[in-house]
Amino acid sequence: MNKRTPEEWLEQIEMLPVDRRRATAKIIWWDFFGGRLNGKRWNHLDKYVQTPYEDIPDEIMLESLQMVGFTESQARQRIFPEERLTQQQPTTEI
Repeated sequence: MNKRTPEEWLEQIEMLPVDRRRATAKIIWWDFFGGRLNGKRWNHLDKYVQTPYEDIPDEIMLESLQMVGFTESQARQRIFPEERLTQQQPTTEI
């Protein structure tokens, strides 16, 4: 997914139901484009990113991320970070 261009991400986002596009675009922007310097900034997702925050139910976001190309595991880790943290904890027996 890191090799997708902004245009490819935009195409995937625009195939989602309209009510899911903004929230999904914000996650994609943050995960793949947020770290770019201003001089290298891509504006392809601006029409979705520069909108007010909206609360989308976790299960719908999970489905939306999978629809644009996240695996189920990647989407779950993105939506439920606490699961990622508990999976990384080494188990020690006393």
